[in-house]
Amino acid sequence: MLNISNILFTFVVRNHKLSILKLSSTQKRVSFMIKKILFLIVLVIISMHTYAYDIEVNGLYFNLLSAEEGTVEVTYKSFNPYDIVRNEQEYIGDIEIPEKVTLGNKTFTVVALGEYCFADCRQMTSLKLPNTIKLVKEGAFGRSRLNTVEFPNSIDSICPLTFWRSYYITNVKLPENLKTIPGRMFEDCTSLVNIVIPNSVIKIGPGAFGGCSNLKTINLGNNITTIGQGGGWSGTIYGAFYGCSSLESIVIPSKVEIIPPRTFDGCKSLTFVEIPNGLKEIGNESFNGTKITSISLPKTITKIGESAFSGATSLSTIIVYNDSPISITDNVFSYNTYLTGNLYVPEGSSGLYKSSESGWCNFASILEGEPELNMTNIKMSFNEGGSIYVNGYEYLNSSQLKIQKGTDVLISIKPKSGYYIKSATINDNTIANNQDNYELTFKAISEDLNINVTFAKSPIYLTIRSADNGCVSQVVEKGKSYTFVIKPASGWMIESLSFDGVDVTSQISDNTYETPNIYNSCELNIVYKKDNLNSINTNYAPSDIKVTASAGRINILNNSNAVTAKIFDISGSIVAESVCAGLTTFELQKDKVYIVSIANRIYKIAL
Repeated sequence: MLNISNILFTFVVRNHKLSILKLSSTQKRVSFMIKKILFLIVLVIISMHTYAYDIEVNGLYFNLLSAEEGTVEVTYKSFNPYDIVRNEQEYIGDIEIPEKVTLGNKTFTVVALGEYCFADCRQMTSLKLPNTIKLVKEGAFGRSRLNTVEFPNSIDSICPLTFWRSYYITNVKLPENLKTIPGRMFEDCTSLVNIVIPNSVIKIGPGAFGGCSNLKTINLGNNITTIGQGGGWSGTIYGAFYGCSSLESIVIPSKVEIIPPRTFDGCKSLTFVEIPNGLKEIGNESFNGTKITSISLPKTITKIGESAFSGATSLSTIIVYNDSPISITDNVFSYNTYLTGNLYVPEGSSGLYKSSESGWCNFASILEGEPELNMTNIKMSFNEGGSIYVNGYEYLNSSQLKIQKGTDVLISIKPKSGYYIKSATINDNTIANNQDNYELTFKAISEDLNINVTFAKSPIYLTIRSADNGCVSQVVEKGKSYTFVIKPASGWMIESLSFDGVDVTSQISDNTYETPNIYNSCELNIVYKKDNLNSINTNYAPSDIKVTASAGRINILNNSNAVTAKIFDISGSIVAESVCAGLTTFELQKDKVYIVSIANRIYKIAL
């Protein structure tokens, strides 16, 4: 941001210091007074500069980033980004940020959303961002009341606290090239139910989804390597999903090696967690307060932090694959788990675990081998165009979940608007083809399910109707317009034309009609009527005036006194006018209907 006040103050002080050494004591006192006066002037200038922006265009505020490159960022109006009153009065209603802004003869490109630029903008109802934006800075949407934000794919970097305490946000489309979901990005976004994470994301920052109490499902994808590492703010540790009290299941991606402290702390609905084989470390209080009933710990595990499972009082089955027990503290598991749970260890290693000087020896039941877990696996795969719901909850593509055997499961397959179910299979058995919706209930489920669905765009039909007893339908391409030339039979004319129920007769030009862009099936309806005046009407014309027509011409022969002839198009607009004496010819456009007025007579002529 340009700070003219600071520049002026620096200039004054520096130049004063250069000369003051050469002055006498009296001159120094005078110089000191001048310095005080100048300093007061600078303070006045600073106090007058109460705004935080460099450029204002059409009620939008921008900071200059680079004069040389001609780039700016969106900002707020006043100095204080936490001033709620200020922001409630800025960016009201539907806001569209342009790609470029012009000031004087200079054009600037908008490349960033500045810090807290839309924070507390509680009267902003929607936002459209340009494809020139590359960076979203800290707190850009903090505490806003937006429901939906769609980031353009040009963005490759987003800073922490983006939607901090945005209680109304329900839908966020993340850019496809995003690498990191930053720390506390969605903290306390209590209306967020699900989120699609692009495959490009490899890191989720600390506290990224902390406090998202209604977040039920999230698919982390296979490319994520880091979840919640990096500590927190002011000495506080923020787990990536702490306080996600509605989260029911999670599959840790295979490339993740560390589950940091408090990652799932307070996820009181979490009943299932799938740990990857390469995991090395589980941090302090990672699963505190969850309802997981079983956990499998791979051979690669080298560290389990204090109280990692101490608040998971429903945990009753622990499976470890290390032949020799790693060292853990006594409080890793809850007292209830130690007392009533079962610890399963590799064959021949139960003695080592029972005699261990670490927390493993606290288990009352240490068994060798693997238990038969009473769970079923449901895997889902589908393309864009619809969703799969399990017991009312929407799951993302490639989701995997486990459900207790004996549970009733309702599978719902629902295409988006404009799509249909082209094919659907469960365990390679076809369940639906060419359908709009499908539901299937499994009573007391006992087997694994592998669901594969293909959605396809619904065909769009344009129906052409010219009578009530028949029509022609044609498949058309979505988003395109089509042109029709309408040619009535001899002795007939167009009475009306409607497109999808709307009268468009007035849009006919030279018997030609062009449809708007077509996005849904629609109908073009043409109504004809007898044209009783299609030929020359001479019944009432004086014998000395003759009106004839030929291709592209209307001829008027007047052997009496000169009279004025006027020619109108069908809408009533005059297209030609002339005094007729002898033979007068009018060159006109063919395939149109004209009205001729002469000698107090009216003629309707079709060329």
